[in-house]
Amino acid sequence: MIRAITKLVISLALLVIIAPFTALAAQPEIHGFFRAGAAISLDDTKTYQGADKNGDFSSTHFGLNFSNQLDSKWRLASQIFAAGYEENYNLHIDWAYATLQATDDLKVNFGKIKYPNLLYSEVVDVGNVYLWTAPPQELYNSETEGSAYLFMESFVGASAVYSVFAGDFEFTAQALAGNGGVEDGSLDKMIGGSVSVNNEIFTLKAGFNQYTPKEVEDGDEGLDDNVVSVVSGGAIVNWNNVLVIGEYAKGTVDGASEKDSTGMYATVGYVIGSVTPNVTFSKLDAHEGREVIGVGAKYQMSSSSTFKIDYFNVTPDAEEGEESESLGVIRGALDFVF
Repeated sequence: MIRAITKLVISLALLVIIAPFTALAAQPEIHGFFRAGAAISLDDTKTYQGADKNGDFSSTHFGLNFSNQLDSKWRLASQIFAAGYEENYNLHIDWAYATLQATDDLKVNFGKIKYPNLLYSEVVDVGNVYLWTAPPQELYNSETEGSAYLFMESFVGASAVYSVFAGDFEFTAQALAGNGGVEDGSLDKMIGGSVSVNNEIFTLKAGFNQYTPKEVEDGDEGLDDNVVSVVSGGAIVNWNNVLVIGEYAKGTVDGASEKDSTGMYATVGYVIGSVTPNVTFSKLDAHEGREVIGVGAKYQMSSSSTFKIDYFNVTPDAEEGEESESLGVIRGALDFVF
C-alpha cells in the first residue's frame, strides 16, 4: 500500500513539473480532480465493492485533463488517470479524442470516448458533481459474472453530438459506434445513442446501446457472441432545495434471457445551506444481484471541494433455499477539482 501511494505522489509531482512546459509549447487548457477515499465493512467476513473489515483505500484517485483548440474546426482533448482500483495507481489514458466542430450545433468525436448514455457516466470519477461518495454501484459498476453489462467506462470509436437551445431548454441527441472496454473482455460492434432535455430545474435522459461481448469472464459461453441490447432512462429534478434523482437500465441478452440484468436507483436529498443529506435505494437484478439502502450527506466546503460520507445496508441475493444476510458499509471521500 505504501509503495502504491508513493507511486501516486511521484506521478503527480512529475505531472506538476511537466505541465508548465507543455502549456508553453502547445498552450492547452489544463484541469484536474483528486479524491481521497476510504470504505470499511462492518461485518467480519463479508465485503462490498472491495471494502472489508480492514478498510479499503483503493478509491483514492486523480486525473488531469488536457485540451487544445487547434483551429476553428478541430479540438484535441485527453485525460490521464490513476486509481488504486485500476492496476495499483499506474497512469493510463482514460480517454482521448479529437473533435470536429462541423456546424454550430453539430460536433463529431473520434478516439477513446467516455460512455455517454447514463446521467453520470461521463463524469463518474469527478466526485464534486454528484451527491454520493460514488454513483450507485448497482448501476455504475454492474459488471457481474454471467450477466449483461449495463455500464462501461469508455469506448473506442466515434460519436456525433447535436445540441440546440429552445427558450430555456437545451436538447441534445448523440449517436455512437465502436467497441467498449470492460475488465475481462470487450463489447464489440457497439452502436447506440441517447437523447436528453434539460433546463435549470430538471434533466431527462434516455439511451440505447447494442453490442456483442467477446472473451468476457471465462466460462460465460452464454454471454459471449450473443447480442446484448441495453435501454436506459434517468431524471434529475432540483426544485426549492429538494433534489430527486432516479435512473434505470435493462440489458437483454439475445437467446439467453437468464443472463439479462437490470440496475436502478432512486435518491432524495434536501439542501440545507452547504449540506445535503440524502437517502438512496438501489437494486441490481442479475446473476449476483443485491439491494442496497443508503443514507449519507454531502458537505460543500467550497466551490472546488466537497466532503461526503455514506452508510449502506447491503442485502445480497440469497442462494436458493437460504436466507439473505445483510451487511453494513461506511464510505467517505474528500473530492477536489482544480
